[in-house]
Amino acid sequence: MSRPAHQESNDSDFDIGGDEDGNKVDAENTVTLNMKLLDWNFTDFEVTLPISTKICNVKNMLRQKHGKVDKLVLCKWEFRQENELIDELKTLADYGICPGDCQDDQRITICYNFKPVLSIASKEPDPILLSIMN
Repeated sequence: MSRPAHQESNDSDFDIGGDEDGNKVDAENTVTLNMKLLDWNFTDFEVTLPISTKICNVKNMLRQKHGKVDKLVLCKWEFRQENELIDELKTLADYGICPGDCQDDQRITICYNFKPVLSIASKEPDPILLSIMN
């Protein structure tokens, strides 16, 4: 069984036009992230964020997109332990995620994975289904 073709989208609902304090950020201090859920390429999306965005805010954005999740892991470029973005209080810039760090297509790939929180009693929607509907 083959996977659905990659659908490219720009999720502007998650674009942040300012820094953590709400100040306007110019384009040279932003970076476009190509967000890739491990083994689910049809949920890939792009988001442009200020380099001052904290990792915890990126994770919150993903929780908003996917619903209730557990053990959310982010990695820069590819899903490997040495590439993991562990410290949630660090910013994208602290991890070297800056416009100058982009590869050929001017985007930085962030791979992520999570464990869905599934409960029969839960009123939360299924994380995977939620991401498809968005």
